[in-house]
Amino acid sequence: MGGFSMLMSLAIRISLLGVLAFLTLGVEPGTALATEAETTCSIEPGRSVRNIQAAGFDRRVLVEAGPSVGVGSPLIILWHGWGGSPESMLRIIDPRRHWSDAIVVAPQGKPRRFRNLGSSHRGWQVSEGEFDDRDLKFFDRLLEVLMETGCVDPTRVFSTGFSNGAFFSNLLACTRSQSITAIAPVAGGLWAKTCEGSLPALVSHGNRDRVVSYSEGEKSFAHWVKHNGCEAAPEITRGDCVSAENCSGETVFCSFNGDHKWPRNGSKNIIEFFKRQ
Repeated sequence: MGGFSMLMSLAIRISLLGVLAFLTLGVEPGTALATEAETTCSIEPGRSVRNIQAAGFDRRVLVEAGPSVGVGSPLIILWHGWGGSPESMLRIIDPRRHWSDAIVVAPQGKPRRFRNLGSSHRGWQVSEGEFDDRDLKFFDRLLEVLMETGCVDPTRVFSTGFSNGAFFSNLLACTRSQSITAIAPVAGGLWAKTCEGSLPALVSHGNRDRVVSYSEGEKSFAHWVKHNGCEAAPEITRGDCVSAENCSGETVFCSFNGDHKWPRNGSKNIIEFFKRQ
């Protein structure tokens, strides 16, 4: 009888626990409780358009997800040049060809002018405080929205851009280094007033660039050599890629024979660089 009483007492206690789960969690008695919520990815393969509100502006963002997209996918953000477009950037880096599980995002800039260039075109801020940091605030919101999809690996968030977009990639590295894994600016420079960041950087620049001087690319590379604690800046060979040694993060300069344009093998070099990080 003593054993039977113990079993009855245990059964009653288990039943009460089930009722308690129903009352507190809305779970019916007898339902197994999951130890943790399952993570899912809400981005489907292919192209989609998002509109994101940030800093008082509505931003159009093109999203191209590779065929193997899923939880823990790398994110590549493409910043177009002054007067460029998201569509032009997605033709440069396509996850279907370059990185099958990557999410490639191409936002559209807002109108801006540069001194001595009278016209206004879509672009990005190049230093802290410009335009009340509208583009830095947009980046913060963009990253927040993409993280909410459950798809993005926060340790693999990459930024690349052309010309004005390259300047903005450098600015992000200086001001948002905790959110960016590595950068790959093309045909740009670095005009940030201060720089807290230290991260892997691949700088590419055409040696006949008459729009953004080749020296701007060299100065950008020298900056990252210093901030990444490299042993010394290597001698730059025009038309070739060189890597600094003993850096806290991989630091590379690729000089190519050409003017203000995206290099012929630029996308391949950038993707391989990002994959190594």
